[in-house]
Amino acid sequence: MPESSGNLQEGSDADSAAAVRLRRVEAIYFEVALLAPGDQDAAISRLSSGDNGIEAEVRALLDSARKIGGFLDEPALGRGIDQLTSQSQADPLADPLIGVVLGAFRVQERIASGGMGTVYKAHRTDGQFEQSVAIKVVKRGLDSEQIIERFTRERRTLASLDHPYIARLLEGGVTPDGRPFLVME
Repeated sequence: MPESSGNLQEGSDADSAAAVRLRRVEAIYFEVALLAPGDQDAAISRLSSGDNGIEAEVRALLDSARKIGGFLDEPALGRGIDQLTSQSQADPLADPLIGVVLGAFRVQERIASGGMGTVYKAHRTDGQFEQSVAIKVVKRGLDSEQIIERFTRERRTLASLDHPYIARLLEGGVTPDGRPFLVME
């Protein structure tokens, strides 16, 4: 019995240490990300205080941010997009994707809606195992060639990222009405 309580304590200490480490990595990342690329290396080394692991994590986050680029900085159709999409957000209960199966997942509820797409909570339906996911779908009316290409680039970028603090892309496809979607952790 004492052994199991000791193991629980060790797990708590490990979790606590991991949380402290994550906060340190995030703080360094956010400070360094604001610097010019030529100034980042020296700042990372200085702020990491010789901890090569933290240095590597910060560099991995910066590399991921560079790969992603600024695709979230501005809506694809400009700043006036919110006015165009407000109609689709007016009645979340009337959302036609609720209950629809996309890939191996049944859409359960809308989580959020932004300039380019809507994110839903979904659950695995194929009986393989229990799994909840987030599914991002391009909004109806915004499924132009330009938006679909941008969404395709986002899907390729997410598929290439491998970092413990970035949700993994699990699947992608097209809704019954032809809009692309991403399934993420």
